[in-house]
Amino acid sequence: MRNLQEKGIIAMRMCYKENNRITYANIDEIDFKHAYDVIVVGLGTAGAYAAITAAKNKLKVLGIERLNCMGGTSTAGGVLGYYFGSSGGLFEDVDKKIDKYSGTVYTSSTRACGEAKIYVLEQELLSYGADIFYETICTGVFLDEHNKVKGIRVFHQEGFTDISCKVLIDGTGDSDICEMIGVKTYFGREMDGVTVPFTSVMTSIIDKRILGTNFDCGRVDQRDPWELSKAIIRSNSCHLKEKYTAEGGRMLFICPLLGIREGRFIEGKETLRLKDFFEGKITQKPVFYAYADVDKHGFDNAFESETLQDWTVASNLGAVNVTVPVPYEIMIPKGFLGILRAGRGMSMDRDMANCVRMIRDMQKAGEVAGNAAYLSIVNDCELEEIDYEQLRAMLEKTKCYDAANNRGFWFDGRGDNVERRRIEWLTDIDDIKKGLSSSKPGVAIWSCKLLHRNNKEITGALEEWLKADCENLSKHSAIALALCGVKSSLPHLRQIAEERDNFVLQDCRKHNQIRGVIAVYLIGKLRDVKMVDGLIEFIKPEEVNHPMYVREYSADGYWFNKIYFQFFSHSIMALIKIGRDYKDLRKKIQSALKEAVKDNEYISRITNYKEEDYIYSVVKNVGRIVESEICRW
Repeated sequence: MRNLQEKGIIAMRMCYKENNRITYANIDEIDFKHAYDVIVVGLGTAGAYAAITAAKNKLKVLGIERLNCMGGTSTAGGVLGYYFGSSGGLFEDVDKKIDKYSGTVYTSSTRACGEAKIYVLEQELLSYGADIFYETICTGVFLDEHNKVKGIRVFHQEGFTDISCKVLIDGTGDSDICEMIGVKTYFGREMDGVTVPFTSVMTSIIDKRILGTNFDCGRVDQRDPWELSKAIIRSNSCHLKEKYTAEGGRMLFICPLLGIREGRFIEGKETLRLKDFFEGKITQKPVFYAYADVDKHGFDNAFESETLQDWTVASNLGAVNVTVPVPYEIMIPKGFLGILRAGRGMSMDRDMANCVRMIRDMQKAGEVAGNAAYLSIVNDCELEEIDYEQLRAMLEKTKCYDAANNRGFWFDGRGDNVERRRIEWLTDIDDIKKGLSSSKPGVAIWSCKLLHRNNKEITGALEEWLKADCENLSKHSAIALALCGVKSSLPHLRQIAEERDNFVLQDCRKHNQIRGVIAVYLIGKLRDVKMVDGLIEFIKPEEVNHPMYVREYSADGYWFNKIYFQFFSHSIMALIKIGRDYKDLRKKIQSALKEAVKDNEYISRITNYKEEDYIYSVVKNVGRIVESEICRW
């Protein structure tokens, strides 16, 4: 290498994966067959718009895609409409073109035609002079001695080909390219490594109108080819359980791409964290505003982070929409040059990613990356050095960045239970008391947490309200106190838990929490040693005989004891938390936990779904969590 450098030849190494290990090979000389300004690997939701934006800016662009179409989840995955996300951006004009081809046979929206979207995306990209390689995979990345990307190696019908670029954009679903070069990545829930459930979409025709049907099929570690293949087969078979008649409809096809919601997250120059967001630590230089609820999916809340549970469980605000200012720096992989990450694997914690992964917002992320690549190339500067004001000005032209999208917190108004309104956190003591006295105390509970965090006096009033004759005010004050970390709430929480209070709070259109379950969560959060025996009672087999637990049956006769599962799983986690902090109680807790999941007998108390079903896998996972925790002890 020294001789090469003396001759003025840049020494390089190629990064690639072999047997699931990152490998580096020194390259003495390289013959790039093609040269591009920008290469986008992965032409899915974000990658498609990264390539289109870069090409529209008159850069020479190559798109690499392992499938045979653009759009990813929003085309091949069959997720054809929009859930949330903020408006504005290049995609708005593209969607208008899609509308012209979609016709009126699609029920969810006129653009719910995947084939039309594929065609328009392709024509849009090609119209700006870009090239596309379909059914092609990136097998290696070339780096110079400064960890700057210089090109990639691909495998396609002609075999291996080396291609140079000035900027590489990783648009893959799982940050495959970033991981390949050695960027630090994160995957799965801290408690057990599992991910948010994936979906699978079936398209059918009913009454001459086309419908897409999707449901959560399970969790998968898509990094494992064996597990991914089994998940695809399993989800396909789930759709085919349905029977179709001339009156009821006819299946057209199962979408070929799983709707995987979570993959590898990179470590970037900055990281978006939900905890920071709730504490008001947000960027002052956003490139767009993401907008959604904390859309975590799944029902095993007990094993999520305390940040997420404080919001979704203790405050019952899981379906509240939040506005997240997104910084450009989360797209820049830490320690590397010449590469951007666009898409769901940007530098975020998984809690935050639940609200920053909607299709609209990921299309915006692609647009940001395409514009950033342009500014880096025309200004001859590194990606991390581009001028924010220049970038924002480009994004403002399409309203990808639009200050009007900074909307705050909202009840979105969907469903019968919740009006559409912006949330203003409460500071007036009478307003807080009124909120806590109601069946919708979530805003008041979270407001107490905010006031306490900002050193505003609220705990005195809450402790006084514990004595109130109003049941809601007394119990919700205990919940608010516990969320503030005040242990005087514990006697009241014990009572709520022990009486198995099955009152359901009514703040949100979905995910409303049971008051007794909230109490169990907070007992674990505060590590209440006096409740150990009570928690153990919740996980004994005879607990299921309590009349409050009711099986929920599906149309095909399967059942899930959902309320019982919530008490059971939260009690398991509360005991684990107490055992972690109090070693003298571990023997007792360990014995109770082992007995609770012994021989997987507990599964039959919770559900009769079969082993291949998602619900069964979630229930069984409780046993794995217990076993893993006990091993660590």
